[in-house]
Amino acid sequence: MVSVDELKHYVDPRNVEEYIFEMGLHPLFSAMIESLNIPHYIDEKCGPPDPRELLSTGELAKAFIINVLDQRTPVYKLADSLKYADCGVLFRPGIVSEDFTQDRLGKALDAIADIDQQKLFSEISLQAMKIHGVPVNTVHIDTTNFSVYGDYNTKPHDGFNATECGAPKSKRKDLKAVGLGAAVQEHRIPFFIQALSGNDSDAVWFRSALAKMASLFDGNLYSRPILVFDAAASNTEMFENASSSKTPSIIRLSRVFNATGESIRRAWEENRWQEVGQLANSDKGSYYSICTFDFDVVSGWRLTVVHSTTLQKTKEKSMQKSLPKKRERIEKQAAKLNKKEFETMAKAEAAALEFAEKHITLEKPFTYEVNIISETTEKYARRGRPTADTPKIKNTTYKVEFILGDLDQDLYEQWLKEESCFVLVDNVPKDRCSSKEILINFKKQWKVENMFHFIKQPLDLGPLWLEKPSRIKSLLFLVSLAVLVGSFLIHRLHVTLSGKPQGKDDPKATPRKLRDVTGRRVERPTFNMVRELLFKLKIICYNEDGRWVRKFLRQTDRSLINLIVDIGFSPGIYLEQYNTTFDLWNYKST
Repeated sequence: MVSVDELKHYVDPRNVEEYIFEMGLHPLFSAMIESLNIPHYIDEKCGPPDPRELLSTGELAKAFIINVLDQRTPVYKLADSLKYADCGVLFRPGIVSEDFTQDRLGKALDAIADIDQQKLFSEISLQAMKIHGVPVNTVHIDTTNFSVYGDYNTKPHDGFNATECGAPKSKRKDLKAVGLGAAVQEHRIPFFIQALSGNDSDAVWFRSALAKMASLFDGNLYSRPILVFDAAASNTEMFENASSSKTPSIIRLSRVFNATGESIRRAWEENRWQEVGQLANSDKGSYYSICTFDFDVVSGWRLTVVHSTTLQKTKEKSMQKSLPKKRERIEKQAAKLNKKEFETMAKAEAAALEFAEKHITLEKPFTYEVNIISETTEKYARRGRPTADTPKIKNTTYKVEFILGDLDQDLYEQWLKEESCFVLVDNVPKDRCSSKEILINFKKQWKVENMFHFIKQPLDLGPLWLEKPSRIKSLLFLVSLAVLVGSFLIHRLHVTLSGKPQGKDDPKATPRKLRDVTGRRVERPTFNMVRELLFKLKIICYNEDGRWVRKFLRQTDRSLINLIVDIGFSPGIYLEQYNTTFDLWNYKST
């Protein structure tokens, strides 16, 4: 045991009251949330806060958003995520992590559930894009779903509920699911979201989203943003709605349409491909070729067949992997056929032909050989013990010998040509976008998928107390707001690094790169890169002459403080409660 005298050797002898706070990115997230006026918007929609309540709904929503962007602790342990942060700076003096109780958080989710979340999200986002000078030229629209633990055997909230899902992304069909539909613009900034029940139809929602986009943006096929949809949106009603509303749209055509296969085969037959080349700045990027026709299903639409070398390689690998199993299944069925007896040769040949048509296809490209084997047997014409004069009857039966051969190279090549292509249809005027530009716009669909990927890293919905569908819906709304906050944070950094510090036109400024934790210089850093750099940022808080003083630690890397400034905020956001003077951004308008 260490004695009192020995203890003095190890313990700081100064009689100073001080604390070390692990702030990380919390103040940066808080400042971005405040600069977008998110707490104000939420409190305004939820009504005046009860003066008896310590924290408003907007402040509690802010805590949710910070947690989603940072540690992703389960929501029922949200207070723990703020335990080592200075809540007096993040919120206001006197607030501590223990104030974020489950009861308060649950009530906040209930209050948020009663507002028009879709309308509020678009209002916040579109206003933020306006003052940041962010354009909306293309809109990428998609849906995803999340599996949730728990029974959730409750009534739907405003048509929303956790339900069984036919194709959950998690592959967990034993769990119920909820969905989320979203629209993001070309800089990956979302401006439209909607919580969906697990069994809501993508096709129906896409039509609703199309109508919403038409209401948000005035204009025609030349002036409205171009909407980009995946194959789930390809249906005749969708095409007609886009045409009648004069909303320019690009849609991947589903294989359900005969026009998909027909146009791909026609493209190879006519062989008038236009080389597009690579769209990504990568040695491993795919090479694309396109072939354009008129889309006969709907007047005024263009159809573009796209061949991708990367898709071709992917299909080649999948075929090579699946061939042994396909062979095994066909041979197993052939063995059953070979045991059957047929009364006539014609019936045996018909059975063999039917089997070949069913089992030998472009997806199962094997050669095969068919032999019809006859077998004649004799038996006595009547029952009982035969005598010398009992006549015999000859009976001839026929069997199929189906022999599976090697890979049919011709069938395989035809299959590979068709599978290495996909089809896009659009109603964008040809003098606004060429077929190549249509492909370029479609290939940016990963931007909305990337948003969903971020949301799902990992998200614990906490079945212990998040048992109401209304609360799940509210949480999805707050998670979407977190994505919006993170998107603007990174957008501001990209603008500064491009040569416009804090959005200002400075002739002396030149494009720069950010050095990540590995020392690599990056032109367009990601959210995770910024999080890795600032994750361990700490401040010291000590009492000096009766007042609390906050400072960065002496050993803090100056480049980290400069990073905060590059994002458009004063380092003071780490030391004091946020106020508008800490926002250094040069806004375009108000």
